[in-house]
Amino acid sequence: MDKEYIEYASKLNEFGDMIHDAIGMIPKINPDNEYTEVEMKSLKQILDIVSDKNQATLNKIRSMIVPDIIKKEHEKLTNGVQSFVRGTKLMNDSLNINLTELNKTQLLQGNAILQIGVKEVENAVQLIGDIIIAKSKS
Repeated sequence: MDKEYIEYASKLNEFGDMIHDAIGMIPKINPDNEYTEVEMKSLKQILDIVSDKNQATLNKIRSMIVPDIIKKEHEKLTNGVQSFVRGTKLMNDSLNINLTELNKTQLLQGNAILQIGVKEVENAVQLIGDIIIAKSKS
């Protein structure tokens, strides 16, 4: 297999682990619950960390050297990770620690965008893997 594909696949695997870890950190926030100020601060701190991790992953993915054969799929992957960043930020912004209120609409929108990102990333990774494997067999 071409060295360029091996390096890309290795980096992709590393970023997949980073994404998986960040997504796993996202707390389950029930839009119907009332949270105390302490709970809201804790949720915001966790979402700040997740947002930072997702942004760092996005920055690294954007800076990758991408084989020409998978540029389009890599763009889809980048868009999916951008959805993680947007969704997590919306979820975080939905928490108002001063008023201990939760903007339910914003929380649900953020979660929906995050889930769309998950599907986009899964599909892009599958396509990239299929292309790399097919190319290695030729």
